[in-house]
Amino acid sequence: MTIIGGGPVGLFAAGAAGELGAVCQVIESRFDLGGMMLAIYPDKDVYNFPGVQVIKGRDLVSDLIHKATTLGMATRLGEYVTELTKGSKDTVIVKTNKSEYLSSTVLIASGLKAYLSPLSDSVQIENWNGYGIFENWPKPEAIKGRKVAVIPGTHIDIEYFENIDTANSDFIWLTGEATEAVEKTVKSLETKGEIICKPWKIKQIIGHKTPQYLILQNKESGEERSIDIDAVISLVEPQPRQTVFSNFGIETVGGQIKVDSRMQTSFKRIYAVGDIAYYPGKIKLLSTGIYEARIAVKNALKII
Repeated sequence: MTIIGGGPVGLFAAGAAGELGAVCQVIESRFDLGGMMLAIYPDKDVYNFPGVQVIKGRDLVSDLIHKATTLGMATRLGEYVTELTKGSKDTVIVKTNKSEYLSSTVLIASGLKAYLSPLSDSVQIENWNGYGIFENWPKPEAIKGRKVAVIPGTHIDIEYFENIDTANSDFIWLTGEATEAVEKTVKSLETKGEIICKPWKIKQIIGHKTPQYLILQNKESGEERSIDIDAVISLVEPQPRQTVFSNFGIETVGGQIKVDSRMQTSFKRIYAVGDIAYYPGKIKLLSTGIYEARIAVKNALKII
């Protein structure tokens, strides 16, 4: 089973699929699992997750990831779907910006507010294990003693860099697309590592299992430069990118995907759950999405 979207509903579906013995992979357009819950309100109390009275968003995501991973979930981070087509006998071909997968069934749990990292197309890491690219400033122990490339983005505050001394890392600051205000902030940290300014920009992040080399390109001369790295921290604002599933022959209603009582779409073997799914009387709640995910997974596995 391929699940599109690594938010709470998608992660729950992955865990449910694993419990029922399915081999499952999750395709997530960002470099972190957890969706909008982790990106916007990780420290907010969540009250509407079935079976849990109250839990922090960050802790809920962590629990869901642990369960799904323990049950064999594979993740494809920094990938977004570009095409869904019918394959040969009883399969669906899932094409992304980086690869192509053959799946028995597909479950869409992308939500209505999908985002991707501007670095998505630049990351070309062979057999990437998901480690080494952060979209928020990580805990010091995650980068301690490592060579870290930092991309500040257009808005930044010096508070981002709390515990920077504790990390004891070798930093490279890439300000190629930064504003003057950001460059000024980074300049105050010049004792904390090398600063690389315009006209250099990121061309690729490559490696095996983890980031190992940062390939930069000079926009004026075309010259390329390779830098050894262990991790990348991207604080660049994510870009909205909602896949238009109607382009793949899936029936939609006002931007949502129409489903039946089994949560199946008009495209056989493709299911949809969460905010992206529509049926009469639909209520957009996390608990609703979890209930739908369980129904979808059970019905999908019946036809495998």
